[in-house]
Amino acid sequence: MSANPPHIAQKIRELGNGYSPEVLRETVRIYLPLLAKAPRNSAKISRNEPYGSDKRHKLDVYVAVNRPETPAPILVFVHGGGFTSGDKREYSNIGYYFARHGILTIIPNYRLAPEHKWPAGPEDIASILKWIGLNGGSFEGDTDRVFLMGHSAGAAHISGYLFFEDYQLGEGDGVIGAILMSGPTYDTTQLSKADMAYYGEDRSRHLSMSVIHHIDGSKIPLFVVFTEFDTPVVQDQNHILINALFKRDRVLPIVKGLMGHNHFSGIMHINTGDESIGPDILQFIKTLSFSES
Repeated sequence: MSANPPHIAQKIRELGNGYSPEVLRETVRIYLPLLAKAPRNSAKISRNEPYGSDKRHKLDVYVAVNRPETPAPILVFVHGGGFTSGDKREYSNIGYYFARHGILTIIPNYRLAPEHKWPAGPEDIASILKWIGLNGGSFEGDTDRVFLMGHSAGAAHISGYLFFEDYQLGEGDGVIGAILMSGPTYDTTQLSKADMAYYGEDRSRHLSMSVIHHIDGSKIPLFVVFTEFDTPVVQDQNHILINALFKRDRVLPIVKGLMGHNHFSGIMHINTGDESIGPDILQFIKTLSFSES
């Protein structure tokens, strides 16, 4: 924990690796004071830009106050919420942090289960990328340097877009890298009951929705992230994905385990002074942006 007080790390450790409303509430309680003090003067925000016809098809754009001289790389952050909840307003820390470091950051809402089931996630990612292609330049973003970053269910939606070619826009989508954080469902033959709200309860169909059985769908660079106190299911799913990528490429993707963090704090700590993952993501983005130039 590079900049967190030791008592914060101890509290997270004491919560263990559970995924429950109680763990979420306590993690939020721990981080709210830190987030309240986080810098917020780094970006101007264009809120609720529509990217589709559904009431949740809205996104916020975080534009750096001190804009770079050339168009900025674009980062799309897709939140989690167990496929059934979550709101972009809860993740402004992501927008402020990356905008401060010169990245045009977009945080969307998307359609939720159980009303909207698979493949609503990858379909919405495609719609967001269409919007970026049409509008990203007006915010001084480089539409040829787009990075997708998803946490939990958001990582599942992004991987669904990346590995299922039927939902991809093609080479013109601008995506050159992706960060998958604590994804829970890369192998959908092992779904929990809760995840069936999105994938459906017909187990005979789950294999066809599984990322690891469509692993050749995309070979863009990936950064796979999990936390020390992610649930055993999430850790296992990340292990399965990493192994599948290694079997495909004969080289590991970029991987990082966040020490001292749980499923929720892995994303909440960004922009609090704790640099457990922020600089690594920035390095990933800047390295690929430079190599593509």
